[in-house]
Amino acid sequence: MERDMSTELVEEYASKIRPILPQAKQAYGRRSQSSPAHEASREYTRLLKEFYNKGGSLPLLAKKLNVAYAGVR
Repeated sequence: MERDMSTELVEEYASKIRPILPQAKQAYGRRSQSSPAHEASREYTRLLKEFYNKGGSLPLLAKKLNVAYAGVR
């Protein structure tokens, strides 16, 4: 049962993150900048924190998104 919940959580957050990921990767420079890429990056970080706080596995999410684990840690 726990595995199913974890899989569902990964699927849920992967579907939320996947659309903003390309733009979030383009955020360079100061974090305080206001650009579409920086907004996407902040939303990406917010979603990762929310996912982790709900007990989600960052390594599983990284694998699902096909990104390096270090990029989500």
